[in-house]
Amino acid sequence: MNRISLLAAASVFFILSCTNLGIFLKNIRSRAYEDNRSVLNFESGAFDPDKPTIVFFGGGNCTDSWDPTESWESEDTEGDAWFKHANVISFSYYEHDLGSEEISYLFCAQMLVDTIRALAPDYKMDMQACGFSTGGTPALDLGVFVNSGDSGVTYSVTRVTLMDSPCYDYTDRIRKYMDKGADGKPRLIENLRGGAALAWDEMKKPAYPGVLNVDMFEAHDEIYYWYVNSLTNQDLNQYNNGIGAGAYWSVVGPGKGVGLPSEYNGVEYHFVYDGDEHGGSFRLADPLDTSARLPHPTGIVVIDPRPHIHDPSEIHFENDHYITFSTGKGIQNWARHRDSAIWKPSGVLSQPDWWAETFPTTNGYFWAPCVPEKWVMYYSFEADEDYASAIGRAVATGMAPNLTWQDDGPVLIMPDCRDNGTDCPVAIDPAVFRDAEGELYMAFGSGTSGIWIVELDKQTGHLSAEASKG
Repeated sequence: MNRISLLAAASVFFILSCTNLGIFLKNIRSRAYEDNRSVLNFESGAFDPDKPTIVFFGGGNCTDSWDPTESWESEDTEGDAWFKHANVISFSYYEHDLGSEEISYLFCAQMLVDTIRALAPDYKMDMQACGFSTGGTPALDLGVFVNSGDSGVTYSVTRVTLMDSPCYDYTDRIRKYMDKGADGKPRLIENLRGGAALAWDEMKKPAYPGVLNVDMFEAHDEIYYWYVNSLTNQDLNQYNNGIGAGAYWSVVGPGKGVGLPSEYNGVEYHFVYDGDEHGGSFRLADPLDTSARLPHPTGIVVIDPRPHIHDPSEIHFENDHYITFSTGKGIQNWARHRDSAIWKPSGVLSQPDWWAETFPTTNGYFWAPCVPEKWVMYYSFEADEDYASAIGRAVATGMAPNLTWQDDGPVLIMPDCRDNGTDCPVAIDPAVFRDAEGELYMAFGSGTSGIWIVELDKQTGHLSAEASKG
């Protein structure tokens, strides 16, 4: 008799057995699926609809898993460190789809989808599918299925992590995953190649194009330990100039909004890890190749192509938000929450009265804002007809992302310099900085008139008394 088996119903830990499907699996249409004995395990306790989800498939014999197979948390891993950041669901046992011509795991994918639908019908958080050894195949199948239009869900698998998974050539599965929707969200596949996928001749697999390939150490089991423990290893939780892997790029890491090109374009991302499961460092597999690095997670990632962020300022962090500023019809404020990949406009510094009084022909466009500290801004503009230029200053009150800007007047005004060569600087593109003694300076200028530096008053932020003399 089919039934739902809930162990430890206090929601600290429970198992959903695939032989006991009950109401969770309404869409199963073949006897082969009903005979599947896979077991779903909620390692992190009660499902939290406000957290992303990590789904883990352990090792096996390249067809089915060991019974039982590895769990996310074990005596060799610090899996519980992930629990406060994500739902962690593992398959303590899984089988392939019986009767299928090719090895596939549609049943496990359908089971997971139906279970989450029953627990959180409107679930929208991102999901990551992780597979160790044999588990790489169902992890990819889960990503393809969830992101397809057939799954009917409102979330996406934005990360797939293959932990030394050598059983099959995954080229077609990778292509299918990259071709699926994911709602336009950045996607990333990590292919951690160790003793099986890299060193064992009978199972050796190539680095896949369009995938983050990392050559690891030879010890097969310890690659799975390495990944789970990477969340608490500070040596691994660094940007490292775009060369790295592990929890930093997971659905709970700083790089969760970073993805490789959405189209399967054949570009190879290939790193080498020098170390073991306890620690080490990354490097490019080809020292001459500097193009295949991951972008910085605080870089500008705009899913909607309509916003235009030009001449971005320094990026500041406050109140769980990253803030930058850009050229525009008024200085544009852009904000991104630390848990989001999308930058959104959050305010604007409008044209002050002194602009029109000084330069009647100005078009109202601010240029190249510089925000050397919270919250002080230097900006520039030019007049349309007489080519005069100026640099202004503004200050803001409030807490990011809700800043209120007040203009603080002109810092430097320059006349038309077209006929004066390098003797007449153009007052654009300010860059304000302090020297080792704490004195304040502003660099500015252009390629036609040279780069100039003037001293600013540390108290007012405007030209110092000496600089004001000319």
